[in-house]
Amino acid sequence: MIWSWQTIKKLVLCLALALPIVVLGCQPKETNGNGSTDGTTGEPPLAQFSYQPALPVIEEYVIFDGSASRDRAGGKLVSYEWNFGDGATGQGVITKHTYTAAGEYSVQLTVTNDKGAKGTAQQKVRVFGKVSIKKELAAPGLDPRGLAWDEKSLWVADGYEGAIFQIDPGTGKVLKSYEAPTASADALPMPEGLAWDGTSLWMISVDEAKILKLRPQDGKVLAALSLPSEDATGLAWDGGALWVSDPRGSKLYRVDPNDGRVLKSVAVADIFPGGLAWDGSALWLSDEIDGKLYRFDPGSGKPTLAAKGPGGAMAGLTWDGEALWVAVASEDGDSGKLYRVEVPR
Repeated sequence: MIWSWQTIKKLVLCLALALPIVVLGCQPKETNGNGSTDGTTGEPPLAQFSYQPALPVIEEYVIFDGSASRDRAGGKLVSYEWNFGDGATGQGVITKHTYTAAGEYSVQLTVTNDKGAKGTAQQKVRVFGKVSIKKELAAPGLDPRGLAWDEKSLWVADGYEGAIFQIDPGTGKVLKSYEAPTASADALPMPEGLAWDGTSLWMISVDEAKILKLRPQDGKVLAALSLPSEDATGLAWDGGALWVSDPRGSKLYRVDPNDGRVLKSVAVADIFPGGLAWDGSALWLSDEIDGKLYRFDPGSGKPTLAAKGPGGAMAGLTWDGEALWVAVASEDGDSGKLYRVEVPR
């Protein structure tokens, strides 16, 4: 079959008219960044957020900040919508939320730009619980600042009384007490942290900025070391060296018990470390500002676990081989409290 030139021209013209229709009919719509098509055009916005604190506990405000989000097309973000993973929602660039139960929550931020395009970001947020109080004892004074465990009994350093007490952990009965020792005769008895190394007590003497090694029977000073910081409060023994906490500087120091040399210093971000305890593999810190207890890995320099404390101004800590003891200062003029607590893992 031979087509005439006129027939060929007509076919070419028809194809030329039909081709744009075919091509335009195959064009996909712009997606909103979530794989859906809502008719919006342009690149979807980028959603990003952070939250504080890093280890939140129940009944504590968690601050969520979506200010790092941006519109990649150069437009304006007009909406920030939050899903906190527990059934609650919120709005705004920065918002806050409290959780009533411990657990892991999937938090999602959805941002919308002025063209209606959406972008989302999602993070897992672990919320920690509150300690379980297994035993409560009245402290021998108003201001128990340091705690130590000698395998059988508790030792308490009380700042108000300026004294050291040995206590029966079952009954709270005082077995022994003496004025807090000092290395120099003109120093005031102002004890802070306590630690036990297996045979001797160690105590921070605030007035003279020293760590004192004590004979437990009578408090005789066996050695005196310079503190790595004048603001030191907590003390713990890890089996080979002493750990000292500096709440104002947010630092921990590992100290040689022979000469006081600093073997290691660790910055503790966003924690005001007061009391210290060693559980055999990690440190425990008490923060009397946020009322939380932290398990801290000195190797990585990061807290690995948090818990809401028993309440009050926590100071001294010690580990009895199975559980943590927490000293809390008096708030009403009565004696302070000593709590044996179990921390949810």
